[in-house]
Amino acid sequence: MIAEWLLLADLLLLWIPRVEGTRLASIGLGGWRYLWWGALVYLLVLEAMMLSGFVLDSVGLGSIRSLQPMIAEYSLVTLLSLLVTGMFLEETFYRGYLMERLILVSGRVWVAAVVSWLAFTFVHLRFFGLGPTLDVSVLSAALVLLYVKERSVWPCVVVHVINSVLAYLVFPLMVA
Repeated sequence: MIAEWLLLADLLLLWIPRVEGTRLASIGLGGWRYLWWGALVYLLVLEAMMLSGFVLDSVGLGSIRSLQPMIAEYSLVTLLSLLVTGMFLEETFYRGYLMERLILVSGRVWVAAVVSWLAFTFVHLRFFGLGPTLDVSVLSAALVLLYVKERSVWPCVVVHVINSVLAYLVFPLMVA
């Protein structure tokens, strides 16, 4: 996790301003407008993930909820690290940098959206397994669509924060 934070620091402090010669707003780190979109989108995501979780559990793949007993065993420091990493590092990279640079290179928003959705989804496969990763794909799709609409990482960060607080702090307490 430390390597990922160092890579992000290099990206934000060196690569973007010095190598690319652009501002952080070029990757969606501009204004904080429409943060309420994040809360609204999370409510929709929650419903969609409840449905996908039901389907995944029904066919025996296990949903994201199947990870709760494991998460309940993590220390508070680990949980907070996962929360902060997810909410800022992942949104800055997968929605901000990756999407904006793919749009710049390809000229097509849909290409950037699909690549971001797939990359974010499949990076979780190694840690979560197939069923929970399919659940994550629902969250990933919502985050991509929100970013496409707003072109700001901040509403996406709000969605990710709400999801992570529930997943890493609230729900594990209910399992323990």
